[in-house]
Amino acid sequence: MKKTQQSFEADVRGLKNEANDLHLAKQTKHYNFGKDPHRSSGNLGVRKSLHRACSDLLRKHLSNWIPLNCTLQFCTLSNLDGGGGICCYDLQRYQWSEPLNLVSLITGMFGVDAVSDNKKEKWNKVLTRYLIDELTCLLACSSDANSDCYCDIKRILMKETQKSFEEDVRGVKNEANDLHLAKQTKHYTFGKDPQRSSGNLGVRKSLHRACSDLIRKHLLNWIPLNCTLQFCTLSNVENNGGICCYDLQRYQWSEPLNLVSLITGMFGVDAVSDNKKEKWNKVLTRYLIDERTSNCKLQVVVNDEYTNEYYLKRVKQDRVSKSMDIAQNQYRMSYAPRILVEVGNEILMSISCPDNFVGLGFWNLVKWRHAADNNEDPKSKKNDDDDSQKLHAMLHICEDLEVMKKVEIAFGTTVNSSLQSVKINCINLKEDKDFDCLTLYEMATQPNASNTTSNTEHTDSIPKRQRSPDNDDDLPATKLQKK
Repeated sequence: MKKTQQSFEADVRGLKNEANDLHLAKQTKHYNFGKDPHRSSGNLGVRKSLHRACSDLLRKHLSNWIPLNCTLQFCTLSNLDGGGGICCYDLQRYQWSEPLNLVSLITGMFGVDAVSDNKKEKWNKVLTRYLIDELTCLLACSSDANSDCYCDIKRILMKETQKSFEEDVRGVKNEANDLHLAKQTKHYTFGKDPQRSSGNLGVRKSLHRACSDLIRKHLLNWIPLNCTLQFCTLSNVENNGGICCYDLQRYQWSEPLNLVSLITGMFGVDAVSDNKKEKWNKVLTRYLIDERTSNCKLQVVVNDEYTNEYYLKRVKQDRVSKSMDIAQNQYRMSYAPRILVEVGNEILMSISCPDNFVGLGFWNLVKWRHAADNNEDPKSKKNDDDDSQKLHAMLHICEDLEVMKKVEIAFGTTVNSSLQSVKINCINLKEDKDFDCLTLYEMATQPNASNTTSNTEHTDSIPKRQRSPDNDDDLPATKLQKK
């Protein structure tokens, strides 16, 4: 890539030399490019000719760099008053329409002309910034009256939806601050702050510590009705002071299941020598769970009745830091060393990472709300089997392998509930994959002949899954085995 860039710059240098030979800077010295940001005084590009070149001169030196289907032709030397006949076109042959003001065209779509004069300038700036900013924006023109060419205002509407969402999230933040969640959970640790050389992340922030009830209270209009996610981030029994959403004294818990061990156990990693185990852990885990939201899904089926699904992704510290803020987020995540999730009638699932954190929250809320408000079919441009618009629960685990190895899953039941069966699937959603689904764990209780075993005995005796054979040759035929 660097060699290609160097070759391109060498050809551009030839373009620059010919532009200088043509004295384009002198012939268009009346052009104004604004002030030079690198000098306290002086205008920008006064003596430079490269940026004044027409398309013909560009194509002469960059013919190998411009695609054949790019038919762009333009001239920058058409200033009749001072051009001196060097324009690429004979302008005397052309008749011109009345000019159209670009900003007026954009703001007129929203009735800005009806706004009072003292607000018109403000509206011009706001609306133009929403549509045309520092990112590339497509401007389409057509002379065909039957053309499908139109002004696409979806981007503007999406930004308005985003602003409305951020206002409601600010309500979550304010109430979380009023509840002093940061103070009550000050023993939580979220790792180092990537923006600071020293200091921990999110020490004084409360927003990312909120439970689902508090989030739903303020984001009721943003969470789809079919999203039943309920969770609590305040379940540290020793320190929470009774602020947990559930009465944990009523629950009995199963033996914890280590997530990484469940995944690697499917490939017989327990039988691999210790000096290779770390390598296998990294390869297998990275292959299945990565930083993309829609690549992996964790499915938990309880008692063959309750199916719970979560997008599962690995996150770096900068992503966690971004999730703790309000601006430009279309989801709402919460983080804690232990999160309790309702997975059935009086059945809880505990996802924990001691001395660190896991994250759980609502995903893709702004896009869903925008589609609903504009009567758009969220799957109109998706495959029939795509569920990215209907699954709104997302689970974050830390990318660092040593931290991931601490992530554990356990289940809690009360005297009014029982854990008859549990199935944990890791569903691979990548396009390039060797398998669709891995059943990481499966348990079904077998009642004894007298059928007198209590529910609590079932809950406390979830059997450990059977590991794969010791022989490495018995591993599944996947890309993971390729040398």
